[in-house]
Amino acid sequence: MGRDPAQRYITQQESGITQKVTISPFLPEWQSLVQEDKVLAGRHTIWLLRLIIPIRFGEPLSALLVFVFLLAAFRLGWGNNLQQGGPMPLLFFSAVLAYSVWVFSFITRKCAQALQELKPSLILNEDAYQAAAAKIGMFSTTESLICSLMGCLGGFLHLCLINGSITTVFDGLFTNRALTTGFAGTLLVWMVLNTLIYALVSYARLFATLGRSAVTINVLHTKPLVPFSRVATISSLAIIGAIALFPLMYVDRSMTMVGVLPGVVALTIPLLWIFTLPIWPVHRRLSAAKEQVLRDINDKIVHCQNGQAPGAVDGDALLRLNLLLQYRAEIIRAPVWPFDASSLVRLVLYLIIVPLTWAGAALLEIVMESYL
Repeated sequence: MGRDPAQRYITQQESGITQKVTISPFLPEWQSLVQEDKVLAGRHTIWLLRLIIPIRFGEPLSALLVFVFLLAAFRLGWGNNLQQGGPMPLLFFSAVLAYSVWVFSFITRKCAQALQELKPSLILNEDAYQAAAAKIGMFSTTESLICSLMGCLGGFLHLCLINGSITTVFDGLFTNRALTTGFAGTLLVWMVLNTLIYALVSYARLFATLGRSAVTINVLHTKPLVPFSRVATISSLAIIGAIALFPLMYVDRSMTMVGVLPGVVALTIPLLWIFTLPIWPVHRRLSAAKEQVLRDINDKIVHCQNGQAPGAVDGDALLRLNLLLQYRAEIIRAPVWPFDASSLVRLVLYLIIVPLTWAGAALLEIVMESYL
């Protein structure tokens, strides 16, 4: 996208106060969907997306800056206190937080593109479409607070599980700078990942709603439905990538079952939901439509035979029967899942990321234990 100094503004009337919302041409494409005052009312950009620098290649650059800043801050806070409370996964904290900023912006942008691709197939008026678009990349204040509070609660419970008691956690938070730094990293990771998961679930629910009642279905032409599978696969990428980063704890010698298992479980459960939810309603509608078409064709075949044996049909009836049989064969071969080849390949690649990274981390641990 070329550099253009001009900026567009949208005026939002809220509680009698006029606010200007800047939409820069350099920001990710998902913000271009915000076009009307009523869409913006009561919602704001998710704070993770505000960390993206509004320039070209802003996503990877922002992630790199977040990583460097957090790692430096964690190292400064932790200092040389390696013997106080055991090692902390400071590298993992920094990496997963930077990764979350980057991948969430990427997925949000791709979901907005998927919605735009679906627009010709949606039976929505412009107001309804804008209302759907406003759910991508935007939260209400209540949603933001709930995500932050639930994330902090999850992180606090995880700290209690690691340290054995609430008292130990509070003592570490207020009496030891190093432990305070480690505990703050844990809470921040849980808060960010909880925000990310909540947003991805909301995206999945949005596309599930569209697939259930707002998109037209054509059994012989499923290509317009591929954006549903794309949303499912790229949304899974965020969580699969986060799980793949857990072996970084090996580097800080902080890899423990109690430190890893709660996070992996908390990520895996919504992963299954986020992947299934956008495509399941479309799959059910395609299956039902396919069965209905096959029933209609079979009825026409029976009517065409007119009680005769297949070999006794001739003339125009035979020609019509052949056409019906060919049509039925096409319907039988029609897919009932909204996947294309690229989506399937991408899904397979995502699935092998985690075992490869964990196997590599285990090998690294063996080498470190043997030679260090």
